[in-house]
Amino acid sequence: MKKAFEVLLVLAPLAAFVALVTGLFQGNADLAAGFTVLALDRVRALIGAALAGALLFAVVYGPLRSLGHRWHRLPNTGATALAAALAFAPFVAVAGYHLNRSRAVKPSELLELWALIPNLLLLAGAGIVLAVIVAIAVNVDKRSQRPAIWPVALTCLLWAGLEGGVRNAWNTSVKAEHPDVLILLIDALRADELGSYGYPLETTPALDALAREGIVFRHTIAQSTFTKTSIASLFTGKNPYRHGIYEGQRQLTTGFAADVLSEDERTLAESLLRRDILTGAWVQNSHLRKVMGFGQGFVRYHDQQGHIDRIHNAFQPFMNGPARRYPFFAYLHYIDLHDPYLPEPPYDTLFYNPLSSDQENDVYDGVNFAEWGAWLSGVREGRISLTDADIRQLRAYYDGQLRYIDDEIGKLFERLRAKSLYDDTLIIVTSDHGDAFMEHGFVSHSWTPYDELIRVPLIVKLPGGRSAGKVIDDQVRLVDVMPTVLDAVGAPIPPNIDGCSLLPLIEGQTLDESCQLAVSEIADDNSKPTLALRTSTIKYIHQSDAPDELYDLQTDPGELTNIVDDRPEDAARLLAIATSLVAQRRQDVGQTNLDASAIRELKALGYIGDDSPGETGSGAEEPQEDP
Repeated sequence: MKKAFEVLLVLAPLAAFVALVTGLFQGNADLAAGFTVLALDRVRALIGAALAGALLFAVVYGPLRSLGHRWHRLPNTGATALAAALAFAPFVAVAGYHLNRSRAVKPSELLELWALIPNLLLLAGAGIVLAVIVAIAVNVDKRSQRPAIWPVALTCLLWAGLEGGVRNAWNTSVKAEHPDVLILLIDALRADELGSYGYPLETTPALDALAREGIVFRHTIAQSTFTKTSIASLFTGKNPYRHGIYEGQRQLTTGFAADVLSEDERTLAESLLRRDILTGAWVQNSHLRKVMGFGQGFVRYHDQQGHIDRIHNAFQPFMNGPARRYPFFAYLHYIDLHDPYLPEPPYDTLFYNPLSSDQENDVYDGVNFAEWGAWLSGVREGRISLTDADIRQLRAYYDGQLRYIDDEIGKLFERLRAKSLYDDTLIIVTSDHGDAFMEHGFVSHSWTPYDELIRVPLIVKLPGGRSAGKVIDDQVRLVDVMPTVLDAVGAPIPPNIDGCSLLPLIEGQTLDESCQLAVSEIADDNSKPTLALRTSTIKYIHQSDAPDELYDLQTDPGELTNIVDDRPEDAARLLAIATSLVAQRRQDVGQTNLDASAIRELKALGYIGDDSPGETGSGAEEPQEDP
C-alpha cells in the first residue's frame, strides 16, 4: 500500500489540474453571463470528483499490485501496469455507461457506426489516460524517494477553499424583486383532457390544484400543429410566417436538414438573461436541439434529457443551488405524452380495464412501432379501420400516460415547496399542440389545424397566488406567453412581436383587437403553408392543395360543417388576410444537418423512411414531428 500512496501523491494533483482546466472551460458560459459562482461551483465539483477518483484508484490499485508481485509470474513493470489497468477499468466502464445513456444508445445498437465511433473515441482517450497513469505508477515503483506531499496538500486546500466559498455564496442570495419563472410544456396535450377544462376523469389532479391557485385561460391557440413551429413562436412571441421555422426534417442528397432559428431573433431567454436572470432548459425533443437555435439565451441548455423523471432528476441540482441564489427562468419540455401512447403499469389500466372492456383485441395488436408513422398514415388514408372501442382504448392509454406525467409534476411541485421556491415563482403550464382521436379522420396530429390540435391548455400561477381561481374565456395565443413573462418580471417587451401581455386581461382590462386574432401555420419547404385564422367566433382555414374551410365556432364547435360557400364575404375578407400573411413568410432561415442519433429517433416513429422519397420520408402525408 506504500507504493499506492506514493502513486496517489502524484496522481491526485495531476487529476485535479485537469479538472480545474476542464471546469474553467465548461464554466465559460457561466462566466460570460456573469454567474461567477456557478463556474466556481463547477470547478469545485470537478476537483472534488478528481480527488475522490484518485483516492479510489489508489485503494484498488494497492492490493492488485501487491497481489501481482506475490504471484512472481510477472516482472515488476508488468505487474504494476496490469494492476493500474484493472484499477482504471471501472472508471472507463462508468464513463461508457454515461456516454451511451446520454445518447440513448441501446445495447443492440452499440455496433452501429453512429454509436460505435463515440465509444471508440472514448476508449482511445481512456487508453491515453491509462498510459499516463501506468507511466506514473512505473516511475514511482522504480524510485526510492517518496514524492513530495505538498502538491496534494495544496490541491486539497484549493478544493476546501472553493467548497467553503461556494457554500457561503449559495447562502447569500442575490434574488431580485421580480419573480422566478418556470414554464412546464407537456408536448401533445390537448386542452379538454384536464379536469380544470371540464374533463370528467381524474387525469390531472396536480395540474387542477395548480389551476385553483392560478388563472385558467380556457381558449388558448397554438401557432402550429407541430412542435418546432409552435416552440419557435413561444420563444420569440412571433407568428410562424415571421420567424420562418417550419422544417423538422428535409431530405437532401447529402442527408437530412432542419430549419434553424435565426440568431437575429430575440428569444424569451435572451430577454430575461439581459435582466441578469439565470436561464436553463431541460428538453426532450429531437426538433429542439441546441444546434437548431433553440438554446439562444439559455446559460444552460440540456437537450435529449429523456423521460420526465430523468428531466426532474437533472433539474434537481439546479433547484438545490443556482435557483436558490439567483433569479431564474427554467423551461422543462416533456415528450412522454407523445404518441404512440404506451403507459407503464399501473397507468396502462388506470382508465382502461381489458378484462371488462368491450374491446376484443388490443388496438396495438400487430402494430410495428418502428413503423408507427406508416400506421398513422394507414389510419388517415382509410387502409386501417379503427372501431369506437379502438378509439376509446387509445384515449384511455393517452389518459393513463397523462396521469403519470401529472403525478411526476405533483412531485416536482412538492420539491419546489420544500426549497421554498413554489409560492413566489411564476409557473406556466401549456402545450405546443394537441392530439386527435378521429374527430376529423385521423389520430395523433396532422396538417389541418382543427381545434383538437391547436387548442391547448394555459395555466398561469402568479407569485403569491394573485388572482387565484380566475377563469378567462377570452381567446389568447402561445405568442402571448413571452410578453406576459417579460411584463411579470418588469422587463421591456420587444416592439416588433405579435404577442400581447396577458396581465391586463387578468386584471380585467380588454386586449386590443390585434391581440384577439390567432394565426396557426403548417408548411414544408416546397409548398405554401396551410394557415388558419381564428377569432373567438369563427375559423378560416386556407390550404394550398384543398378547398378552403370556414367554421362558425359558436354553432359548430366541432368544426364539422364547412360554411365557406354560405358566407362569401367573410371568406373573401379572411382570404385576403391569409394571402397577405403568406406573402410575408420569412425565407432566409438557415438549416443544419441532422446527426445520426436524430435521424435514428425520427426513423423509429416513421417520420423518415429508409427508401421513401419526398420531403418527410415515409409517406408524403406524414409531417415532421417529434420522436
